[in-house]
Parts: sequence; structure tokens; C-alpha cells
Amino acid sequence: MHFKQKLRWKYRAVIDIINVVSFICERNLYGYDK
Repeated sequence: MHFKQKLRWKYRAVIDIINVVSFICERNLYGYDK
């Protein structure tokens, strides 16, 4: 695999993790009825 391609996949995975974590944090902050 190309180095830049590998870096891009790692970057994308980190972004997915951040999105999930922020989504969970928002859900916990605002409650489950939103």
C-alpha cells in the first residue's frame, strides 16, 4: 500500500472515532430524549 494512502486511512479512522466520541458525549449531555 502507498504510504500516503495508508496515512489517509489512518486519518479517516481517527476522524470516525472522534465523530463517534463527540456523538456519544452530546447524547450524554443532552439526554436520550433528543
